[in-house]
Order: sequence, then C-alpha cells, then structure tokens
Amino acid sequence: LLMDGRKLYNTIQNTIVECKEKYGSDPVLSFFDGLSLLMQDHIPEAMRELSSISDHRDLVIAASFALIMAHRKARIIDKEAVLAMIWICLNPDNDTLGGEYSLTLNL
Repeated sequence: LLMDGRKLYNTIQNTIVECKEKYGSDPVLSFFDGLSLLMQDHIPEAMRELSSISDHRDLVIAASFALIMAHRKARIIDKEAVLAMIWICLNPDNDTLGGEYSLTLNL
C-alpha cells in the first residue's frame, strides 16, 4: 500500500511538472507540487516549494498547514517557524488573509 501511495504522488508530481512547463508557474500548481513532494518524503524540496507560495493570498492557510506538516516530518523541527506559521493563520490582523479569510481563536 505504501508503494502504491508513493507511485500515486510521483504521478501527481510528474503531471504538475508537465502542467508547469505548459502553463507556467501557477501558485496552485506549486502548492500541489510541494504537497506531492511532501507525501514522497522529499522534505527539503517540499519546504522550498511551499515556502515560495506561503504568502500568496489564496493559499496562505493551505501552504502554512502543509509547511507545518513538513516541519513535523523533518528530522529537526524548527519550532519557531511552526509557531510563526500558526500565528499567520490565527492572527485576525493579518493583511495577507484579508477580512473574510481571517481565523480567530476563541478560548
């Protein structure tokens, strides 16, 4: 089952690379490229790809959560980076998210 999953993510990544060559570097394609790299345990490459789109308005939450997953899979967890990404997602004053996308934490 694990081998089939890796094959699936490799197929997804190859398709995304083809789409990037054909249509250019779209942030959504970069997100799925980073996610497929992450699922194949190519952690440094996934972090680079996801970091490049982490400030894109439409992908900031998805990219941040994917980066948190990547940090959790890494050998050495950068706790400061993880906390910064959580803060970006939870901070209601974050201009990147815009008003309608802001999340708040009510304790």
